[in-house]
Amino acid sequence: MATRRQAASNTARRTADAAASTATGGAFTMKNFFKKVSNDWTLHQTQALSYSLIGALVPMAILLLAIVGFILNGLDHHAYTQLINHLGSSSGQFASQQVLTSAANKLAKASGALAILAVIAALIFGSRLFTLLEECFDLIYHVPPRAAGPKNGLAIVMTIVAVILIPVVVLASVIPGQVVGFLQRTAINASSGMISNIIGIIVSLIVSFILFEIMYAVIPNRQGTVEHRIRLTWKGALVAAVILQVCLILFPLYIRFFTKGYVGQIAFVLILLVFFYLISLAMLLGAQVNAFFVERIRGVSTDLITRSSRN
Repeated sequence: MATRRQAASNTARRTADAAASTATGGAFTMKNFFKKVSNDWTLHQTQALSYSLIGALVPMAILLLAIVGFILNGLDHHAYTQLINHLGSSSGQFASQQVLTSAANKLAKASGALAILAVIAALIFGSRLFTLLEECFDLIYHVPPRAAGPKNGLAIVMTIVAVILIPVVVLASVIPGQVVGFLQRTAINASSGMISNIIGIIVSLIVSFILFEIMYAVIPNRQGTVEHRIRLTWKGALVAAVILQVCLILFPLYIRFFTKGYVGQIAFVLILLVFFYLISLAMLLGAQVNAFFVERIRGVSTDLITRSSRN
């Protein structure tokens, strides 16, 4: 008898909680949006995601270096020299041509060993990033998680997609300079610095948008065709891509002007952690925009622990 009364009490409490959620979160306003962000523990998720992002980027960066090594092996001497010269002029005080040439030669020689290590590490650590990201998205969209097999399979696929798109983002800073150099050799005269920066930002924004669009359309465990989900996720992908570009613009400026001396170098570590935190926050805020404003998923009236204690 007592068990039945307790079950009835729990049911009534859950019903009251749902009614309160509908009453207080019915309007899709910015106030209710940030309330949903808070009650979904988005900031706590950001902390875990930023830690996982740092751990995943290291092996993925090694895989990227291995890919660069294979690319350098395939270049002829003229193209190889042009690439090193352009990178040297773009990096300024951070890397001389001699340093870049030495690093490129070592990459070209070690690309095979790097590739074996990078593939194993990237699949292990990179896939853990995307399994965590799926769990964050499931909480944001209020959907049940996938089974372990499909979840890990999707995480491996997303790791491969990220590794493919990362070199495109890197090349986005190299190709505009080559285009501007071609324009200046023709009848078109332009300010190389301004045009190169604008083209680089636009290309990077497009690639970032595509990456976020794929993440939001595929990772959450939702129903519907991929085409339908893509139509529902472009707004959040645009928000996340813009936030990412702002971070990518401001971070190099900080490095250039505020990293001199020991204090600046110590502060650089803190700023780097903030940078990864903001990238993680951008990914989750984009998902929240899609869930709340596009798919009309209302926030709940209480946070995760309070809901668990009541249930």
